Amino acid sequence: MPTSSFDGPVTTFSPSGDFLVAYADNGQTSGAGNGIEVYNFNGAAPLKLYKTLLNGTPVDDVAWDGSHHMYAISTKNNELYVFTVTPTSITQEAAWSIGAPFKMDVVSK
Repeated sequence: MPTSSFDGPVTTFSPSGDFLVAYADNGQTSGAGNGIEVYNFNGAAPLKLYKTLLNGTPVDDVAWDGSHHMYAISTKNNELYVFTVTPTSITQEAAWSIGAPFKMDVVSK
């Protein structure tokens, strides 16, 4: 079983169940212990770290839509990040500065 580099991360699964995401905000505006770790998930095999994203950026919430998009917010940095996550690649689609993000809900059609 792999261990996260984060202290007390929050976890969530992608809607497809193919990915497990661990994310953390260590209470600082930057530095170790902040960011996102994306793991490949296959119930018949051990978790495997796929990619680390936003390393050093405090991440407060992660949500998914039904089209392989992962959304992350950083309340300390006032940012919304959007990634496309597939079994073959992870691409950052956008980063927007937004005022005082708190929580997000993602709704898919």
